[in-house]
Amino acid sequence: MRSHYATGRARLELHRDQALQVVGEPTYRVWRLFLPGSANGFAEGALNVYQVLLLKPNDGRSGLPLTRADWYRGRYPGE
Repeated sequence: MRSHYATGRARLELHRDQALQVVGEPTYRVWRLFLPGSANGFAEGALNVYQVLLLKPNDGRSGLPLTRADWYRGRYPGE
């Protein structure tokens, strides 16, 4: 996920019109600053990213792919 921040601003600017339709100018401008600032923080070792998936108690299955490769193949548990 960290590498996405480095290219995020360029991608955001490429899709500026679409982004502005969804969030408006103030939020768009915040993200234009946030993305390169975060990329710099990761490069300097000042920031980290942690991703957590939380589930409501049930049978313990999320129904989501188990690995990144499964995500890309569109493979879900039980298929």
